[in-house]
Amino acid sequence: LVLADDDGLTLSAAGDPAVCRELSAIAPLWARSILGIPLPPLLRGAEVAVRIVYVHNQPLYLACVGGGVARDALLSHSLSGVRRILACN
Repeated sequence: LVLADDDGLTLSAAGDPAVCRELSAIAPLWARSILGIPLPPLLRGAEVAVRIVYVHNQPLYLACVGGGVARDALLSHSLSGVRRILACN
């Protein structure tokens, strides 16, 4: 799970550092793409999901790998936490 900025830089991450760096780098591109984009080596074959959250009118990207059937619920819950934490700053 990563939170990335519009440049694909990691703001916060949980998981394997190499996978998180790749996930952060593709998150903005993946969120804007209608058909998806080719995944980098460490993410090939993975289920990638990206959600956009706006904080102070700036887009941030919450991205995850996997998650199964609960992925959408977990991402929604995480998005509310990101909004709550960053809105206080």
